[in-house]
Amino acid sequence: MTGNYKQTQSAMWSIWSAIHRPSSHAGGERTARGLRRIFWCGVIEFAVLLLMGSNASAASSTAPGRVREAVHAYTEAMNTKPRDERLRKFAIAEQLFRQLVAGGARHAPVRNADLYVNLGNAALQAEHLGTAIVAYRRALDLDPGHPRARQNLDYTRSLLPEWVQHEDPTRWIDSLFFWHATLSYGQILIVAALCFLAAAIMLAIGLVRQTLLWRNLALVPALGWLVLTISLIVDPGQTTAQDAVIITEAVLHTADSENAAARLPKPLPNGVEVELLQHRERWSEVRMPDGRTGWVRNSTLELVANPEAR
Repeated sequence: MTGNYKQTQSAMWSIWSAIHRPSSHAGGERTARGLRRIFWCGVIEFAVLLLMGSNASAASSTAPGRVREAVHAYTEAMNTKPRDERLRKFAIAEQLFRQLVAGGARHAPVRNADLYVNLGNAALQAEHLGTAIVAYRRALDLDPGHPRARQNLDYTRSLLPEWVQHEDPTRWIDSLFFWHATLSYGQILIVAALCFLAAAIMLAIGLVRQTLLWRNLALVPALGWLVLTISLIVDPGQTTAQDAVIITEAVLHTADSENAAARLPKPLPNGVEVELLQHRERWSEVRMPDGRTGWVRNSTLELVANPEAR
């Protein structure tokens, strides 16, 4: 099952890349349409594998019909030509994927990186950039090395106006501390703790036996512990309780009042990533990527950290 799952996921990603690669010949659009049909057949197969194998414990308590319904809505939206109707159907698919993630009275929540990517894709196609960015970032919290989540997040960010685009501070860290792309924050903590324990044991043996070799060997895991610890301290890419995203166009006010002056000449578009500074009953003070601060209504932003996971 795991092998089939990974093969299907890989094949779907290859087709997806081919579909969205710009064509340089007259028959490119016709080829792309054929590839889209193949891709969405793969989506259906992938959804079944996701239900059966990706999260078996949750799948056993999840309504399978909800998965089929979400995939069907997404496929139907892809085949719809009129723009308004297409956006409406993608919004329906987005809502169905969101219900799967959130759970309900009849089924348990299903949370894995692939499902969040599907939610993000539906939101992106519905032109809900903020919701898409939240979903992709939650996928990366669960699986830091997820290639589609990272690529789709970067693409969605590029759609925002330049004056509010997010500067990702983790690029140089990902290159220097390459394990951040494959290990979660908790996993790095565990490895660091094991390195510290190994260094302590080797040092103790060296002191008891008066052996220089063991004391020198203790330097290896000690160095590993030091590097891992430093990488955690300097990494600004971990989602915090203060990370938020504007999910609907919002005016940035100078104070927590509708009558307060606007901080900017134009509203913040949905998709802007901000830092939450203060949270009140109806208003939140936020800091933009360029350092400017102001107040927005709570209904216009969503925290990145999954509230059910905190």
